[in-house]
Amino acid sequence: MPFVVTDCKSAELIKLGSNVYLAHRLAYIHEIAEYARADDLDIQAIRRGIGLDPRIGQDYFEPGLGFGGSCLPKDCHMLNSEQSSTRFDFLSARTALEINERLLNKLIDRLKSILGKLKGKKIAILGAAFKPEVDDTRGSQAVKLALKLRRLGVRVAFFEPYLKGSEMLVEGNFPLGDSVEAVVKSASVVIIGTAHGQFKSLKPKQVARLVRRKIVCDYYGILNQQKWQQAGFEFI
Repeated sequence: MPFVVTDCKSAELIKLGSNVYLAHRLAYIHEIAEYARADDLDIQAIRRGIGLDPRIGQDYFEPGLGFGGSCLPKDCHMLNSEQSSTRFDFLSARTALEINERLLNKLIDRLKSILGKLKGKKIAILGAAFKPEVDDTRGSQAVKLALKLRRLGVRVAFFEPYLKGSEMLVEGNFPLGDSVEAVVKSASVVIIGTAHGQFKSLKPKQVARLVRRKIVCDYYGILNQQKWQQAGFEFI
């Protein structure tokens, strides 16, 4: 494993710079995906095509609800902290955060255009963790989305398989359902909040019998869109 010998402040910027680059890379593919959604383009084919360029690659280049966790957002903010001695304005860090926020706001706008008034509607969010196959919900975009929706009067129902047995989600104090079935029952929209592998095997016909409206949001592209559409679901 190669290593670099340098001073403490330079070492700190190596760490911050790496995370801001990753945040900006994720923000970029999310913006590409948002553009593709607006024009009904094949998001996954576009992502794969761009990533075939060896200078770009496929790693850390997958669309979803945005980036979260305890490192990337924090380090983007830290680079532009008022306590920074340089007072340097890192536009790339600021832009990554703005795209991350805009992604959720545009999704809410899309929900409003389909459902009309959101107040009183039930929306099911499957997954609360900030990334797949973990139980860590710190900085989760799914939770941020839920908080925005709750402020609009939406009844948010969460299912997080990696927190099974817990009754409450600490971030936001959202109650946790004990099954997918309980959470999607009477929901107007089902949103994939985290790309957990087990959600790929959801059976659309079973979900269709439980929901109020057949509307699904899967920004991660983990569901078989053709099968869900054959069951009557509209993707947004």
